[in-house]
Formats: sequence, structure tokens, C-alpha cells
Amino acid sequence: MKIKEMFLIFFSGLITGVFLSFFKLDKSDNFLVAPVALSMAATKDFIMPVSGEEILRPAGVTFSAPKKVFKQNLNQNEPLKANEELTDSSLALRNPAVSLNAGSLTLAILGDSMVDTMGEGLPYLEKALKKYYPHYKFRLLNYGAGGTNIDYGIQRLTENYQYLGKNIPALISTNPDIVIIESFAYNAGGVQKSDFDHHWLSLAKAVEILKTQTRAKIILLATIAPNKANFGLGAAGINLTKEQAWQHAEKISLYLENTINFANSQKLALVDAYHPSLVNGDGNLRYISVADHLHPSVEGCIFIAELIAQKLIELGWLK
Repeated sequence: MKIKEMFLIFFSGLITGVFLSFFKLDKSDNFLVAPVALSMAATKDFIMPVSGEEILRPAGVTFSAPKKVFKQNLNQNEPLKANEELTDSSLALRNPAVSLNAGSLTLAILGDSMVDTMGEGLPYLEKALKKYYPHYKFRLLNYGAGGTNIDYGIQRLTENYQYLGKNIPALISTNPDIVIIESFAYNAGGVQKSDFDHHWLSLAKAVEILKTQTRAKIILLATIAPNKANFGLGAAGINLTKEQAWQHAEKISLYLENTINFANSQKLALVDAYHPSLVNGDGNLRYISVADHLHPSVEGCIFIAELIAQKLIELGWLK
């Protein structure tokens, strides 16, 4: 090829590239059209998950348990007594200063049974908060409901409902100062990309409702990791096969990761109890009830409560 012809091809390509670049200007790469109706949330304000980045496994993935599952000592997480303290190297702050600030605060946690297990009035959280804010008056509301998914969680934000024979007012009617939204990972959907997108958009909708209908500050909570080797075992458990237990726990972990990715992408406050509750890639049994190997043990509830309290110190929201 002659030099003159080479230069001609080069300049033709250069001119074409410059021309096409004008069509790329002001086009955002942050949004992905989801297979879920966009009316789920004001998506213009939320960065959507990008395939292969936020979604940790491809659509249609199947999980498989290892050929050998070594059962850990089920007695290692005996419940703490009510007056015992939790000391753990995985907690973020070692000796946070006790605040002299005084005031009152209404805080609600929305979630499934992983929240419900923390008790009416969230006593573990109250104890953790009082340790750092002894002069504050706390009104703590447990909006956990066992066996419920995030769609029903969104409904309970704005509608009254019944749970365990009690009439519960819509969460927004309580005029909360802070609302913590737990992941609902333990009652999530399937493992297709559309399922993760639905979960992502549902979190977005919950945040949007709270932002537009309350003055509450918002925190996302990813609860403790499931233990794949023992998931659901126990007198009060669901007692799945080893393969079923492994697959279900893997799915829960993906939804916990999805929640963390959502919070980080939207620059929302996050309490991550998931990662510090992992030991060698599996849920730490000390934080999981021996009765069902599913819900938090007393020590697990204390662990979550401590992480929430320390996050509030970090955020400086209690003036």
C-alpha cells in the first residue's frame, strides 16, 4: 500500500471518530434498563446495577455444596447471659468516647425475622446506645416481621398491619428520626438477574418513600452471614439437605452483597454485619442460634446492635 493511500485511510478514520463522538456526549453509562417496571422507584436518582459488577453471579447460576461438609461444634455459640458484654476484635471501634449530648430520638428498623429476633423495643440496641449516649432518651421500634419479603416491607412503610395478633401502625406514622432498612436477604427471590434487579429497585423504592414522606435519616443494614455447613439445622430449624442448605445460604449471601452494593452506589449510610461475621468464608456460628442455625443468637443480636451504635457515633447524627 502506498504511503499516500495510508494517510488517506488514517485521516478518514480520524474524521469519522470525531463525528461519532458528538453523539456520545452527555450520555450516562450509570443506568441500566432493568427488567422491572421503572415505576418501582424514581430511578433517575438511583444508579442501577451493572451486569457483572454489582451482580456477583451470572443469571441462571447453580450452587453446589462441597463433597464433604465438616460440621462445626454446635455448642460454641452458647447464648450470653443478659448482663454479659460482647467483646470482639471485628467490631470497628475500640473505645469510642461517651457522648455528653442529650436529647430524644425515635429509631425504627424495618426487616424480616432477622430483625424481629432482636426483640420488642430492640433491647440489645438500647443497651448499646445507652453505653455511648447515656443522656439520650431512645424510642426504638422493631418493624421486623417473620417470613416477609421486601415487597411487604415497603407496604408496611405506609400501611397499618397486623403481626402476631397486634395492630401495628405504618412505620412513617411514627415520625422516625432514623430508619434502618435491613436487606430482607433471608426472604429474597431467585438468582436470576431480574430477581436481583427487583431487590435493588425495591430498596430504592423504600428509600424514596422515606425521603419524600418523612424527615428520617436512612441507614441500610446487611445482617449476619448464614452458615452454609449448618444452615437450618436444629429442633426449630427447617432441616434441609446439605445441598439445599448450601444453595440457600449462598443465595442469601448474594442478596446481602446486593444490599451492600446498593448502599455504596447510592452513598447511603451502611451497617455491614455480613463481612465481619464471616469466618473462612462461612457464617460465624457464635452469632447464629443453635436452635435453628438461621436467626441471630443472643451474641449475634448484641453484635448487630453494637455495630449500629458505633455507626451512629461515626455518622455524628446524635447532636
